[in-house]
Amino acid sequence: MIRVRVISTRGSTPREAGAEMFVGPDSVEGTIGGGQLEYMAIDRARQMLKAGEAQAEMDIPLGPEIGQCCGGRVHLGLDRKGPEPQDYPDVLIFG
Repeated sequence: MIRVRVISTRGSTPREAGAEMFVGPDSVEGTIGGGQLEYMAIDRARQMLKAGEAQAEMDIPLGPEIGQCCGGRVHLGLDRKGPEPQDYPDVLIFG
């Protein structure tokens, strides 16, 4: 699984720094704002999974160049998610 995290933003962007999503071969959890930005990040994350890459960065202008109208700029960090968290039940009762 690849974590895609918004490292920094400039100008108008769909999400703030710290927003993240997790991309697997056939799944996506969370969002970094949708649109072409998210499509490009998902595509890059899946390329990383296939190639076995551990990390990457993307610097994306959100304007006519990619067909997104926000007008700002987003710097993304992509990295492999660490060990899977332990599965816990949906409800814990103490006492």
